[in-house]
Amino acid sequence: GVARDKIAEFGIASLNTREEAKALAGFLNGSRDAVIIVTTNYHSNRAKMIFEAALPDVKVMIACPGGCVAPANWWKDPAVTAQFVLESVKLGYYLLGNTDRV
Repeated sequence: GVARDKIAEFGIASLNTREEAKALAGFLNGSRDAVIIVTTNYHSNRAKMIFEAALPDVKVMIACPGGCVAPANWWKDPAVTAQFVLESVKLGYYLLGNTDRV
C-alpha cells in the first residue's frame, strides 16, 4: 500500500546486517532523526545494536512481523530452534569484540 515513489532502495549488494547498516548510514547521510528497521523476532536484538552503532544520532526502532518476541515453545520446532541458536552464537560473537566495527 506504499506508493512506489515513496520507496527508496539501498544496500542491494549487502551480505549481512553490518553492511546493511553501513549502507543505510550512507544513504541517509544525517537526513533522518529516526528509522524503523523491520526484521525477524530472533534477529531483532542484534539488529538494533548494529543499526544503533551505525547510526549513533538516529533513533532506531525495530518492528517484527508477528511481534519481536520468541514464539511460545520455540524449542519444540527444530527449524525455529536452529534460528534462535544460530542467532545466539552471532550475538555472542558481536558482543565479544565486534561492537566497535559496524
